[in-house]
Amino acid sequence: MDDQNKPNNNRRNMIKAVAAAGITAASIPFIMTSRKINQKLTSPKNQEIVIRTSGGKSHIAYTKILFEPFTQETGIKVTGIPSNVEPIAEIKTMVKTGTYHWNMACLGSRAVPILSQLGYLEPHKLEDDNVVKTIMPQALSTCGVGMNVYSTVLAYRTDVFKGRSMPRTWGDFWNVEKFPGLRGLRQIPFDTIEEALMADGVAPSEVYSCVDAINRAFRSLDRIKSHVPIWWQNAPQAEHLLKAGEVHLIPAFSTSVISAMEAGAPVTFSWDQHIYAYDNWTILKETPNVDACRQFIQFATAPERQARLIPYGIAPTQPAALEPSILKKKQYRSPACKATCNISRQFKKRLA
Repeated sequence: MDDQNKPNNNRRNMIKAVAAAGITAASIPFIMTSRKINQKLTSPKNQEIVIRTSGGKSHIAYTKILFEPFTQETGIKVTGIPSNVEPIAEIKTMVKTGTYHWNMACLGSRAVPILSQLGYLEPHKLEDDNVVKTIMPQALSTCGVGMNVYSTVLAYRTDVFKGRSMPRTWGDFWNVEKFPGLRGLRQIPFDTIEEALMADGVAPSEVYSCVDAINRAFRSLDRIKSHVPIWWQNAPQAEHLLKAGEVHLIPAFSTSVISAMEAGAPVTFSWDQHIYAYDNWTILKETPNVDACRQFIQFATAPERQARLIPYGIAPTQPAALEPSILKKKQYRSPACKATCNISRQFKKRLA
């Protein structure tokens, strides 16, 4: 195994400590861009919002469906910058130093409570906005406005498992004798801890109430670590690993798997024990152009704009985006679009 990819003891201790504290990504290294946002308030046509995204296909979709149209409509320039994992450390540094390389960040549902409780996010104050208040209530908090629903699924290469039993559960992923093949796991506790617990026999309904969950998850990971040569960090990397055949089984975001399937890769996935989550539009505390950020969130949350993201595998948080009047259109009839819509519907149903 490549030493760079081994979860060594120091990494284990770090992850264990931050996972127990609920601050998963706080010590993950980060890379700042060299640009610094203009601190002065300017007229709308000279304003710019810089938004951190998780990259990959979703970054392309947001640029085409949201960033560019918003600029055309308002004159406020929007620039998207991809980065790895949940950038908690970067955001803390920006706010503490007043050096903003981003005004906004697309953040996962687990990172938002951490940063908001520590005072690093700006309240969006859009709870009573006519558009924002209609999203699924589970996806709305003081500092976050849900932008998409996604799921982590067990993906695998169909050419490798052709004529064999197909892996369905995390227990199957851990069963290297029955399902031999190259494996990859996500290099962050989010999702990985849950997968390890379910592989160890914990029922999905008991994952978050499991006694001694962190230690049990690491014991589970110990059993499989020698079979995991690759630890991925972002959606584009997971998609590449699948398409290139560098892994045969991998937990990956549903959007990444759908993208690989649409590219013609011999890939499919199992819905069994998949893990729901959602991303949020967030505003960094005391960032310049905060009102322009709020205006962008209102624009991006409109049902018709969320609906336009469905063909990219991005599931909406707006129930109205799933209305028959929209989904009857031809571009929403593909299997990928139907799977994407199903993620939103099931998320709403499970958390109702």
